[in-house]
Amino acid sequence: MSLADAHAVRFPCEDHHLVGIFYSAQADTPAPFALLLHGLPGAEKNHDLAHFLRAQGWHVLVLHFAGGWGSEGNFSLSNQPTEAIAALDFALSPDAPAPIDPQKIVVMGYSMGSRAALFAAAPDSRIKAVISVAGFSDFSETMLSREFLEAAAPFLTGVAPTALGLQFMALGEGPQPTDAVRQIAPRQVLVVHSPEDEMVPFYHADNFGTLSNVQRATIQGASHIFGLHRTELINAIWEFLKDW
Repeated sequence: MSLADAHAVRFPCEDHHLVGIFYSAQADTPAPFALLLHGLPGAEKNHDLAHFLRAQGWHVLVLHFAGGWGSEGNFSLSNQPTEAIAALDFALSPDAPAPIDPQKIVVMGYSMGSRAALFAAAPDSRIKAVISVAGFSDFSETMLSREFLEAAAPFLTGVAPTALGLQFMALGEGPQPTDAVRQIAPRQVLVVHSPEDEMVPFYHADNFGTLSNVQRATIQGASHIFGLHRTELINAIWEFLKDW
């Protein structure tokens, strides 16, 4: 039996180690599992959602991407899907604090973490559903301001503002998040967004919404971090997950 608790965890990914917080639910049998992926640079990690899901009987791992918030290695936007898969490998291993149900695995990506969630799930059938919160649908015509890059880079290892901007621009080449959603089908994707999002324009949600395996939740009046709409955000996610 696992007890409700919070565990600091550390596990390998390629030639370094990642860290995170594993919230274990009180459960007599392997429980549903959610992997939560943060954005850039990752100040908002959605720990309130993790606490809520644990109370509903879910185990939750809040991952810290490489080069940020205590994880080793250099920060790399392009490598984050690999890091998400490493976190899932750990959660399914005997080293995890509590056993998870391999048939009930969801990955939630917030903002930039949405890309990592989608591109991790596309080739990995262990992931049964994906939740994209305030995520980009296409990077080919998207830019970040110099002010944002200068504010984010000091919290990350191995990237100056210019290098971070180049990493972001490189995401515009090759497959895009909408392509990943198509590859995930028929597995379901929930897209949560606000028309008032000041960081990621709402048309990104519209781009996802044209795809057959996408469910949408629109939260009116919310900022990018849903600062005054956390209850609505959690309720929208739980509506998608509760039948599990």
